[in-house]
Amino acid sequence: MKKGFSVLALVAFVIVASSPRTAFGQLTLYDNFNSPTHLLDSNKWFGAFVNGTAIEVNQRIDAGKLRMTFRSAGGLVAANPAGNFFSNFGTSLRNDTAKTLQATIEIVDFAALSCPGNPNSTFVNAGIRGGFFNTGTPVPNSSLNDVHAGITFFRNSNNATPDVVDIVGDMGRCNGIDCSPFVEQQNRSLGSISCPGRICPPVTVRITWDPAANTFRFLRLASPANIEQTITYAYADTNLASRRYRNLSIPQFVANCTAAAGGVRRGFMDVLFDNVYTAP
Repeated sequence: MKKGFSVLALVAFVIVASSPRTAFGQLTLYDNFNSPTHLLDSNKWFGAFVNGTAIEVNQRIDAGKLRMTFRSAGGLVAANPAGNFFSNFGTSLRNDTAKTLQATIEIVDFAALSCPGNPNSTFVNAGIRGGFFNTGTPVPNSSLNDVHAGITFFRNSNNATPDVVDIVGDMGRCNGIDCSPFVEQQNRSLGSISCPGRICPPVTVRITWDPAANTFRFLRLASPANIEQTITYAYADTNLASRRYRNLSIPQFVANCTAAAGGVRRGFMDVLFDNVYTAP
């Protein structure tokens, strides 16, 4: 069982003008999920990955979008509930070296239940993510010192405002073979969205790794102006990550609970992904 992590304090927005290009050139459409077969293109995607305590998993093309549904469970403990349990579901791009990844994300339902007496909350997420570089010498089949970054839409059970989802960009370093613990994490806010009836509007987000500037750029395309945040690092970044990946995923951290406090807690998200773009 994994202990929960905290989302750092929100920071001021940086508003930037819209641009169809990145620091590495024109974005190229990777997949808009409009295949006449209504199947995920195995030349572009590795298929689904699942870990943790999956209760419900479903991935399919739905009206020209990739629909991913995931429900997972926390742990059941005898007494003194604490911590939460990590589960994950997603699909990975075969292009695992793109420096820019963009997607439109539309959450159509979610649930995050806390456990009375547990100081750790439940939070459910959806987003784009990658393992980009290694700060030292990559070790085969190990995530040690790989640096991961992503943009996540998340709902925290401790959020007192109903039907609101926050958007955050983050970066951190793996300090173990399986990326546990995830250390030196930094977060940047890209705002929040209102989701009446737990149905959110589609939002397009983009992450760019800019090694020349030792920077990750997190962009939310919005009207009347985009919202951009950056994280600058001091790591060596000449070696690519040992476990490189670019993915669309729905990770969940579900609070552990006792039978007396209500039993097993569950997290849930139903998400549409569309218009995935990359740049080298």
